[in-house]
Amino acid sequence: MFSAKNNAPIKLPEETQLDEIETTLKAIALDPKQNQEEFESRKEELGILRLEIHNIKNAAKKKELQDRIRACDTHIASITRKLLVTKDQPSSVNSYLSHHERILEKKQQDSLDMLIKSRQTLHETLSVAAETSAELAKQNEKTKNMKAKMEDINADLKHSNSLLNKMSRWWRG
Repeated sequence: MFSAKNNAPIKLPEETQLDEIETTLKAIALDPKQNQEEFESRKEELGILRLEIHNIKNAAKKKELQDRIRACDTHIASITRKLLVTKDQPSSVNSYLSHHERILEKKQQDSLDMLIKSRQTLHETLSVAAETSAELAKQNEKTKNMKAKMEDINADLKHSNSLLNKMSRWWRG
């Protein structure tokens, strides 16, 4: 794929995005403690990009981008090590860990909220099930009563039919 103007290859949006991530990671590597939020943001973007690359049809281009993403992962691992190993600035480690603790707390709260909603749904479902069960028991009783009445009516009809047959024989003579 080449552009018509200058015979330069046309870049996929994923390539452009990956270029930006690589450039930002190089800048972050110079002073990771000052760019932690940007670092986290770029890690998330890289994860999303990793998923988007699966839609690329050109196998060679896909492999090239996957290799570049692996290189970014290596770069991210080294930046993470820098953040964790920095002993003379404990505030950066604390800040880094604090950020992750906030993320974990938010995920835990989201999970808790989801569990509470699930539990409410479960209670509502059990309530509806109990009501349905009671209604089905009433309908079952009514059905049994109707069956008993039908059997009585059927017996009465047989008796009536028998009497009518006897009466018709008597009249015919």
